[in-house]
Amino acid sequence: SWEIDVFGANAATKAAADQRLAGAQALWHEARVSVAAEVALQTSSLRTCLQQRNVAERDAQSRSETSRLSALSERAGFTAPATAALARASAAEAAARASQQRMQCDVELKTLVALTGWEEPALRARLAASVTAQPAPDSLFAIAALPAQVLAQRPDVYNAEREVAAASADVGSAQAQRYPRLALSGSVGAGWVRTGGVTTDLSTWTIGPLALSVPLFDGGRRAAQVDAAQARYDEAAALYRARVRQAVSEVEQALVRLQSTAERNTSARIA
Repeated sequence: SWEIDVFGANAATKAAADQRLAGAQALWHEARVSVAAEVALQTSSLRTCLQQRNVAERDAQSRSETSRLSALSERAGFTAPATAALARASAAEAAARASQQRMQCDVELKTLVALTGWEEPALRARLAASVTAQPAPDSLFAIAALPAQVLAQRPDVYNAEREVAAASADVGSAQAQRYPRLALSGSVGAGWVRTGGVTTDLSTWTIGPLALSVPLFDGGRRAAQVDAAQARYDEAAALYRARVRQAVSEVEQALVRLQSTAERNTSARIA
């Protein structure tokens, strides 16, 4: 049986399925992008922690030396006992801060191990091999503007866009269901009988009839299906607009963070 797609109901259904397939593929890419982004953020966080650990250890060494010199000065009578006690307290505080920073770096590393699925010794070796003492270039933070394609190529935005297209095709399919449907039916049969050396061919084929179905009395079911499809389209369009606004917000927040980082860079280096 072959339905003559006079009003495009079947074509609209196929178009909706194609759009949803494209959206599902985009979600797969979104998962890949999310994992890559999380690994990059965690790697950056770990490198920041390691640099802060180095600063904390150098600070602990400096305060420990100050405490030692203060103790010598106290024994020689040049420094008050309270001053030497404050120096010892400061050294102990710095040592505790350095220990806490080392603990935080170990936690960051464990998180990165879980994200990448690598063995910890291999990950430590790779991080050690790629450590660089060069500061990040200023051009990394100098992003004045971004093209709209940055948003359009996001998998979540693309998926929402495909869902709008699929919902639109569903509306067309539901509307076409309210119109008459034309179908051509037929049959093909093949058979052979061999008896006493005589073969009889019983193959038959027929085409027709051409059937026309007209939806007249359905209690408003098809009209309700059109209304439901239109409501789903409105919902998909609203979700798409919300997803685009969220994408714009995320990009703007990232630009603000970059600008703030660039402004704090010099002061942080001095500190």
